[in-house]
Amino acid sequence: MKFLLGLALKNLTRYRRRTLITAAAIAFGLMLYIFMDGWLQGAEDESERNLIWYETGSARIMTAEYWDRYEQHSVKYALDGSGEIIDALDRMGYAAAPRTTFNGEIIMREDPFEQDGSMPIRVIAMDPALDEEVFHFRETISDGRFIENGEEGVLLGSWLAEDIGAEVGYPLTIVTRTREGFYQTIDVEIVGIVKCPNPVVNRSTIFIPLSTADLYLQMEGGVTEIAVRFPPRGNDQQMAPKVSAEIAAALADRFPGLEVVPWNVLAKDYVAIASAKQGGSSIILFLVVIIAAVGISNTMLMAIFERT
Repeated sequence: MKFLLGLALKNLTRYRRRTLITAAAIAFGLMLYIFMDGWLQGAEDESERNLIWYETGSARIMTAEYWDRYEQHSVKYALDGSGEIIDALDRMGYAAAPRTTFNGEIIMREDPFEQDGSMPIRVIAMDPALDEEVFHFRETISDGRFIENGEEGVLLGSWLAEDIGAEVGYPLTIVTRTREGFYQTIDVEIVGIVKCPNPVVNRSTIFIPLSTADLYLQMEGGVTEIAVRFPPRGNDQQMAPKVSAEIAAALADRFPGLEVVPWNVLAKDYVAIASAKQGGSSIILFLVVIIAAVGISNTMLMAIFERT
């Protein structure tokens, strides 16, 4: 081994220019890989944080029927007794917030007596006080103020507000269905504009007070889901399913028929894209290894042929 190391060192020092060129190529490749890998990892961590803080929470609790039809956001399959579930989660050390998410259509009316147009929309009814325990929307208000329980006011995503030309103080009409299946219109006023790092929220989301949704949608205290916040380590993609399973097991006896869905399942499309990015990083590393192997082989072959 000592002989081989000595011979390798002698070959490296004998052809110093060639050695320096090869080492520089390898170092540049490694530097490029480290930079790209660190940049992609940082972007992925930031995306996950924005997803959890502004869209999914760490996990969602809902009925099995609602989860089976999750994209429909049908209030028909709402869960009752959310207050007791939140109290149970609080005793377990988890912050939680009730929400009612439903699909609807908004009618824009700059003039109260004229209709300017309509478009489909996702509406999230939140409890302003409890929602702050899980999400971070109050700090993202770019214009106006945050909503309050008991008022018929709404928050609008900034991109959506720009698309429809809406401002604070403009009236909107939301058309949707109640828990009993009847059509319902909700006349509201824009009280704030949300501009957060999550494009889904900015582009297609309206927030209304939970009390307003409870009244107009005949929810009678029911909500479609309860958002839960985990400690930072619990948000890891490996830990989130485990923590969710522990919560489901703890709630199963008192509240049967509930699904506790971790954020990485709720955002499976994002997780798939993130996995593809990791595959790209592996390809870059493979190319760096190839460059290093070719450079080293070239140096060794030239040294051997010259000696021969």
